[in-house]
Amino acid sequence: MTLKAHRVPVDYGMDGYVPVISWVAAGSFSDVMPVTIDDVIDWIPRPQHLSKRAFGLIIQGRSMWPEFKPDEIIYVEPEISPWDLKDGDLVVIHCTDDKQATFKQLIMGNGPEDMYLKPLNPDWPDQKIVPMGECMLVGIVDSKVTRYR
Repeated sequence: MTLKAHRVPVDYGMDGYVPVISWVAAGSFSDVMPVTIDDVIDWIPRPQHLSKRAFGLIIQGRSMWPEFKPDEIIYVEPEISPWDLKDGDLVVIHCTDDKQATFKQLIMGNGPEDMYLKPLNPDWPDQKIVPMGECMLVGIVDSKVTRYR
């Protein structure tokens, strides 16, 4: 298994705020193809404990229901080492075969080769637990923002 951390080289432009970006942009984090200001959908206030590289993603779908509902925004902290992850952490990852990032709960087994991703929604039709395989860590989910309008 290859589990590497991604870094997000975004020129934020607005101190005290983090960009909300698309899932496709979150899935394209690399040194070769960085996320740019053009990928920014919105700006939200940055909690002080998050790094300046933190960003937001808008929840889509219901795989993480009921804890995370569509249109809520999650804060993602990319400044974390894969080796600091713990069983049950909520992570945003990008797997080599996917065009966009995904958000799931991390399930850790007996070692670094034994990590899996699973949706929180018990009624989600696709309940298979996906092995981390060649996935790359984009960041850990810190908190969420709920907007009603």
